Amino acid sequence: MSFFDKKNSDNTTTKTSGGKAVSGNNQEYTMELCSLERRLLCSLGPNSSISTKDNEPNKTLIMSVTSMNGKDATVTDFLSCEYTSPDNKKEIEKMMAILSSDLQKSRNKGTKYFVVPETGLDLYAYIKSRPDIEIDMDDLANEILNSNDKKLRTDFVKHIQEGKKVNIFIALNNLYNKVAYDMLKNAYSMYSSVHFYEIDPDTTGGDITWQNSTIESYLSLYRNVMNIGVGIVGQEPSYTLSLLQTEDKSVISQVASLTMSPLNAREELLNAQAIGHARDMLKVGQRRSLSTEVIEKAIKDMAKEAALYKYDEYRYHEFETMAINSKHIENGLCIVKLPFNDSNLIQNYFIEAHTGLLTIIQDKELYYYGKSETIFLLTDEYGWSLTQDGFAHKDFDNRKAIYELSDMTTKREFIKALNATIENRSSLRQAYDSISNISKRYNDSMGIDMEGQFKLLKYVEALKDDEAKLKSVRRIITETLTPRSPFNPFGELFNHNFFN
Repeated sequence: MSFFDKKNSDNTTTKTSGGKAVSGNNQEYTMELCSLERRLLCSLGPNSSISTKDNEPNKTLIMSVTSMNGKDATVTDFLSCEYTSPDNKKEIEKMMAILSSDLQKSRNKGTKYFVVPETGLDLYAYIKSRPDIEIDMDDLANEILNSNDKKLRTDFVKHIQEGKKVNIFIALNNLYNKVAYDMLKNAYSMYSSVHFYEIDPDTTGGDITWQNSTIESYLSLYRNVMNIGVGIVGQEPSYTLSLLQTEDKSVISQVASLTMSPLNAREELLNAQAIGHARDMLKVGQRRSLSTEVIEKAIKDMAKEAALYKYDEYRYHEFETMAINSKHIENGLCIVKLPFNDSNLIQNYFIEAHTGLLTIIQDKELYYYGKSETIFLLTDEYGWSLTQDGFAHKDFDNRKAIYELSDMTTKREFIKALNATIENRSSLRQAYDSISNISKRYNDSMGIDMEGQFKLLKYVEALKDDEAKLKSVRRIITETLTPRSPFNPFGELFNHNFFN
């Protein structure tokens, strides 16, 4: 307890009750309420509730935390405010409701300490120091990510137009944050109440957190200002809209949603790169009717732009030169030698990384980028390891790897053909004949024998969780590839040894 002097016990009472406190949230966070004198007053945990009571004889409103421990309730009063009239009482009740909401939100997001007011004048000072933009930041963030409703975003724009203060912090550690920054400046730079702060990382491409010393100094200076953070990680302060890339939303698309502005061609291509790399950039280019040459140039140029936030020009030139000089097709597989493995850069640079690409890193390691089915087969059948970002890896053995990948491609085509036949059958006869034809073709031409086909059936999506259908397909394969049909016993039984 180095920062705080002692725990407050003057206003704490314990009682036994059959009732149960209502928790503000089921999350297992506990937040300590502290005084301006650095005393710990009480804890607000998952089994705690905040309440306000009216001591009418003394004309005093009191805020308390009730914490349950089994049937025992501990009540701690931490704020008392005298009122002079019914109107004054309503004003205080409104301020207490705001404080209660702030406490619950801070606890729910994992805040460890919260300095609370203890008197009426303290309460007024607390409310006065809050940002005067009355928009719930969690609701605004949810609207940006998930909703077509524009109510909160429209209210936000109105607040800015009215001169409400907003500080915008930008993490300049990647290309997408920089583009989002430019979009925000374009939307809000004409308002004198909006201020922008560029935060550079300590190391090239490194994370920037809300605990960054520069950010913390501004936060302590401007406590009554709403904040927007773009690309800044970690637990954000109160009254803050934090824009971070999600699985399906880049910071570029989130800023476009916040400002209610359409993306131009460059922004749309970079948004696609942030989420789906070269593959999604290709889709955007085709949708915008761009030529193949223009799309390919944009992919290469923007891959470089993004990479230069992590590597210097020399390192990127080394990557690109080796990529251009070594890329070739062998047995239908795209192969490239590279000086280092960077999954983001490789997926940004090579369209083939989404269909099938073998990268050879310094003649020491192999990485396969491509279809998830092939990656799964490589790890399951040939013992490749799965990287943290979902690709296949093994130590260098070029010839063997090419054979394995070629073999996996053939096997994946067998699985895909069988799955399509079962899922899209127009008749039982058509399905039966197709399964038989596929089995014969892959046995005769591709070298997948009956046992090999049996092993691959577990990967056929249409047969999963349907043991009876899987057995039927095995019988068709057996009938096709062997002289004896397992369907012969159908009908009247003359040989009673069948059951043996």
